[in-house]
Amino acid sequence: MSGWRSQQEQQRIWDDSMAEHGETFTRQYVALPGCSEHQTGLAIDLGKAAGYIDFIRPAFPYDGVCGRFRRLAARYGFIERYQRGKEEVTGISAEPWHFRYVGAPHAQLMETNGLCLEEYRDFLRQGPRSVALENGRMAQVFYVPAAGAVTEVEVPEGWVGKSIGELNIRSKFGINILGIKHSGKTDVSITPDTVLSGEMTILALGEYKALQKCFRI
Repeated sequence: MSGWRSQQEQQRIWDDSMAEHGETFTRQYVALPGCSEHQTGLAIDLGKAAGYIDFIRPAFPYDGVCGRFRRLAARYGFIERYQRGKEEVTGISAEPWHFRYVGAPHAQLMETNGLCLEEYRDFLRQGPRSVALENGRMAQVFYVPAAGAVTEVEVPEGWVGKSIGELNIRSKFGINILGIKHSGKTDVSITPDTVLSGEMTILALGEYKALQKCFRI
């Protein structure tokens, strides 16, 4: 199993592969240092337990315990990042061992619709999507252009005890609430039913003038 990597570790993997396998193989299976998803902490390579495991291309079959992991992965927010048949879209050879965390709603939508991450943005641009999560919960996913700045602000006094849906600041001000912070922890799994308290701060995305008007900053 290989998870987060530093720049130095990714450079070592690149250099070792270049020396052992050559440039063609390395560019096909090893990301350039500084461009690896492993350096974000969101990716993981998995391999079936064996006496010998190929670190660059570990065996992770589609049956047995590995197959069960695949079937459950999207439920917990993981996608098989580089799928066979998507090479022309991703620019990367198929890597059945490489998984990327994107969050449960996104993972399930991508899996259901047969999409890779590169195709997902245009899919969302077509309109909002709803997806059923665990325990009967529902999530709505929609595309929002990242124009403006993310600002952390205190919950206004008049908002305490109200839900995000009740406030409806997206329609009123064109501002999106990306998450909340409470007790030093950031929570991005918010819903329209999330109720705000005075101990929270809000992570809001929008044009500065709109933020000023909404939060009186």
